[in-house]
Amino acid sequence: MAAITIKLEHQSALTELDRAIASLARVELVGATKRSRERSSGLGSAPEDDTGALRIASEALQKSHAQLEQMAWIRAVLQRALVGNRITPVLDGRQVWLELEHALPTVPAWNPPAQENLRRFQLLSWTSKMGTPSFSLPAGAITMGGTCPGANAGQSVVPLSTLRRAARRVSEQIGAPVHFAQAICQHCYAEGGQYSTASVQYAQLVRLAFVSEMLTSREGQGDLTALFDYAIKNANYYLDGRRGSLDPVEGWRRARGERDCRRYFRLHDSGDFFSPGYLAIWKSVANLNPDVSFWAPSRVWVNEMLREAVNAVNGPAEHSNLVIRPSAFHINEAAPDARELGVGWAAGATTYKDSLKPDGPRVMARGGRRPPYDWDCQAYDSANELASCREARAPDGRIGCRACWTYGTRTPEGAPGGLAINYTLH
Repeated sequence: MAAITIKLEHQSALTELDRAIASLARVELVGATKRSRERSSGLGSAPEDDTGALRIASEALQKSHAQLEQMAWIRAVLQRALVGNRITPVLDGRQVWLELEHALPTVPAWNPPAQENLRRFQLLSWTSKMGTPSFSLPAGAITMGGTCPGANAGQSVVPLSTLRRAARRVSEQIGAPVHFAQAICQHCYAEGGQYSTASVQYAQLVRLAFVSEMLTSREGQGDLTALFDYAIKNANYYLDGRRGSLDPVEGWRRARGERDCRRYFRLHDSGDFFSPGYLAIWKSVANLNPDVSFWAPSRVWVNEMLREAVNAVNGPAEHSNLVIRPSAFHINEAAPDARELGVGWAAGATTYKDSLKPDGPRVMARGGRRPPYDWDCQAYDSANELASCREARAPDGRIGCRACWTYGTRTPEGAPGGLAINYTLH
C-alpha cells in the first residue's frame, strides 16, 4: 500500500480569527443571566424565570466552552505540524501501525506529547473501561477538526452562522430548542482529560488524515477495508490488553464472564461516522467479521443524509453485527426512537444525571408511557471496583455485561426491540 501525504485541507476549518470571532459571539450565550423568550434559530437557554439556573448554566457553559476552545487550539497547532508529512501503513507482527516519514515536533509547548520523536501510531487502540479493542477519531464539530456531524449544533465553538443552521435542523427533529447547557456534545468527554493530550490528538489526527485520503478513490477504499479487516482479525481481545497468557482463548473469555465466544469491538470511543463512504467501509468490515460484535453510539441521526445512509447499508439492524445506537442530543432527555429513525438503527442511548434518574437499574413503563431508557449501565456501580464492563452486572443478572453490543435490537428474553441504555453523567 502506497504512502499518502497529509494535505493542508485536513487542518481545522477554524482559523485563529474564526475562533476569536466565535469566542466573542459566544459571550452572549455563555455569560447571560437573563434571556429573551424569543427562540430564534433554535438556540435555547435555561428557563428565564429561574435566575439561579441561569447562573449555574452560565458557569457550566463557560467551563465547557473553555475546554472546547483549548482543544481547537491544540488541534490547529498539531495539524500544522502534520501538513506535508507522509503516512505509510506498516504491518508489525499482528499489529497495524501508521508510520510518518518525519518525526513530529514536540508541540504545543503547553501540551507536548509524552514521547519525543513520535513517528508511529497504532491503527487501533484499547478501551480499558470496556476491555475491548477500539478505533477512535477526533471528536467534535467538523468546523473544529472533529468528525461528529451531530456536534455542529451542540458546541459553542462552532461559527454562529453554521451553528444556527444546524441548531434549526436539530430543533425541528427533537421538537425543542437546542440548550447548550444540556447539549451532550458541549460537555464531550472525548475533548478533555486524557483525550486532550497531544499524544492522543496526534494519533487521532493521523488516523483521520489517512482514512480521509483513502476514501478519495475506489482503490483506496478497497485497501482501507482490507487494512481494517486485517487489524480486526488480529486485534487483541484479552482483558488486560496483552497477549501473554497461554490459556485457551475460549476458556479465558468464559472465565471473565463474556457472553459467549464472540469478540467485541468498540467503534468510535471518540468520533463518529463523518461520511456515507466511511460508514460503508465499516459495514463492509463488519460483514467480513461475523464473529465480532461492533458497537457504535452515534449522533449522525441529526443529518438526514447520514441517517438514511445508516438505513441503506445497515438494515435490517436485527440481523447486523454492527450495532449503531442513536445518542440523545441533550442530557436528561430520551434518545430518538429507533423505530422512527429507520431499519438500520438499534435502540438508543441516554445520559441522565444521577439525581434525575428513575429508581432502579431497570426502568419499567408506567401508565403505558415508554420509559426514557430500559437499562442503567452498571459499569460505575459502587460494587464494581474496576469500573469495567466485564465486571458489571448485565440485564440478565450475570456478571460480565455486553448489553451495548448484544441487546441493541433484542431484549435479554430474545424479544425484538432492544434495550435503550442510560450512561449516568459522572
